[in-house]
Amino acid sequence: MKLNINFSLQTSVILLLVMLIIPLSGIIMVTTYIRSADSVRKLSDNIMERIASQTVEKSLNYLKPARRGLELSSGLADVKILTGDQVEEIERYFRQLLIQYPEFIMLNYGLEDGNFMMVKRMPDGSFSTKWIQRKGHWAYTEWIHKNPEWAKKFKDKGEKASDAYDPRKRPWYIKAKTEGKAIWTDAYIFYSDQKPGITCASPIYSQPDGRLIGVVGVDMGIEEISKFVGSLKIGKTGKVFIVDNKGKVIAYPVKNDEDLKKLVQKEYINGKMNKHLYHIEACPDPELVSSYRALMKKVDNTSGFDRILKEHEDIRFEYNGESYIGSYDPFPDNTDWKWTIGIILPENDLMGDIRKNNEISFAVSMTVLVLALIVGITLARKITKPLERLSQEATHIRKLKLDQKDPVVSRLTEIMRLSESLDNMKSGLKSFEKYVPAELVRLLMQSGLEAKLGGRKQVLTIFFSDIVGFTKISEKLEPEVLVNVLGEYLNEMSGIVQTQQGTVDKYIGDAIMAFWGAPRLIEAHAQNACRAALHCSKKLKELNEKWEKDGLPAFNTRFGINTGEVIVGNIGCETRMDYTVIGDNVNLASRLEGINKVYGTDIIISEETYKLVNHIMVARILDYVTVVGKKETTAIYELICDKDYLTDDLDNFIRQYTKALHFYENREFDEALSIFTGCLELNPEDRPSQLLCERCEKYRKEPPPKDWSGAFTLRSK
Repeated sequence: MKLNINFSLQTSVILLLVMLIIPLSGIIMVTTYIRSADSVRKLSDNIMERIASQTVEKSLNYLKPARRGLELSSGLADVKILTGDQVEEIERYFRQLLIQYPEFIMLNYGLEDGNFMMVKRMPDGSFSTKWIQRKGHWAYTEWIHKNPEWAKKFKDKGEKASDAYDPRKRPWYIKAKTEGKAIWTDAYIFYSDQKPGITCASPIYSQPDGRLIGVVGVDMGIEEISKFVGSLKIGKTGKVFIVDNKGKVIAYPVKNDEDLKKLVQKEYINGKMNKHLYHIEACPDPELVSSYRALMKKVDNTSGFDRILKEHEDIRFEYNGESYIGSYDPFPDNTDWKWTIGIILPENDLMGDIRKNNEISFAVSMTVLVLALIVGITLARKITKPLERLSQEATHIRKLKLDQKDPVVSRLTEIMRLSESLDNMKSGLKSFEKYVPAELVRLLMQSGLEAKLGGRKQVLTIFFSDIVGFTKISEKLEPEVLVNVLGEYLNEMSGIVQTQQGTVDKYIGDAIMAFWGAPRLIEAHAQNACRAALHCSKKLKELNEKWEKDGLPAFNTRFGINTGEVIVGNIGCETRMDYTVIGDNVNLASRLEGINKVYGTDIIISEETYKLVNHIMVARILDYVTVVGKKETTAIYELICDKDYLTDDLDNFIRQYTKALHFYENREFDEALSIFTGCLELNPEDRPSQLLCERCEKYRKEPPPKDWSGAFTLRSK
């Protein structure tokens, strides 16, 4: 049995408001809470990632000078300063390094004959020098102090050579000598000032016989890193710390020197106090210990602490009834330190305000419900009466009583619009025979051939352009200004493409995709595409000059051009399709545009495009690369200008660069480096020359494998 239950409009509105507002309020609160929590977690992840990156950068900037100092020192063997005989010269040089690099605490120089020199920065800022010289079975120690107060504390002495300090037996000396290169020790407590630090050491060889002379070491304190992580703020009580691959805590958030003592563990062994860095599981901070145990539990505690040096790990754990989140991030693989950055913070630091806001939202929702009911009742009354009148008017229209006029008056815009619509409907029906029959129908039915899905293979030239840093530019401009400026830019660039007989495929935000050769067949499609890129670049300079006068930011656009076989035609579905191109060669053109960022160039063209335009345009080969998603190596070229604009200086520069690249391909890195350096003298800002110089330097020290083809593999799009 079917029940027909009818409700008045007023009752329906009230019920509808109640049925909508209550569940919607609940859904909104829950959704808001979940989304806010998710957003906060994502924000915290971004903050932790940024802080980890800052910590790595700070640590590297702090520690890298040690290697630079050692590289400078190794070169002194060529002029026979570090041969062991030039004591005063060595001492003077070490003092200069300590002055130049305030991060250095002490410089050590041990020789193969057991002699040793140490220059140390004293607490009062002065320097002291220790010189141990072995003569037969005796060793003589000499102290040199510029500060008289310090000079009183030490005396020169002689002792048996077997009892004297022997640098050759020290770990830093042995490791550097064994590995034959600059090395870093693990973090440890310095004996002299009882502070944590590390040592960077490098062997010194004589020239040209390559005989080992000795080892130079730099002692660096790492308490500055602890002070830096102590200055980082994450949440209200979050902490940042660093541990090495053995689990020792080498950096902990501290505010002063007294806090540094928290890093040092004191133990008495055989009645003698021994100091060393805490292992994270034994450190006095229970939050760090809990985070480490959560990490070990997550990785099943099967691979030990070394596993987290290879990848990022997020963690969650409970301590003292409170939930914590955090992460462990390793230092980059290309650094000398197998350290890991840990970040932890209470979850309530992030979620406390969200829970409070949710309570406020609930109270607001209930208030809104009451007000909505009051407004709903009033509104329903205002709507009911005129709607009844409109219902009667609709009945008249249904009966084709088009001449009757019974105007409806209401303060509600929608009611008045509905009334006007009904009046217009009357007028429309009266005029129906004048506008709809025959002629209008034939016009609506008239059409051309129906577009159908399909495509064909064809060799075309594809063009991509993109504005560098457009997101940041857009953040600085008002929406109206941004739309106007972007519209002017796209209008000018598209006009140039069309003038050069190109087809603008689509706009991807601020990017332009275009192609030449379809639907209109063009023999010189590669030339037209390259000329369009050059003209766009020239026009952009004119636009930038105008925008800068108006106080607007300048645009810098990169272009990528490739020629090859693609599929062109109507692509899509039966209800919607686009005339466009698809295929690997389209993707390559897009990749070429992005590669500009690596080489600091504006226009990059592929080898296939270069073959078609090299007789009329100037381009230099940049490199041989393997792009993302491709296994084959391809040559890439920087498009510079038409040959009519080629100058002698530019021609010379291109020839030198090409010659250097030839030596580079043939693994003749010394010759290539020399010529690339010459290119930088001609054009110091040339980024490709800078990149190739860096690679030559690297391959001189670490030659590439035998199957190396000279190609550079790009890791990103």
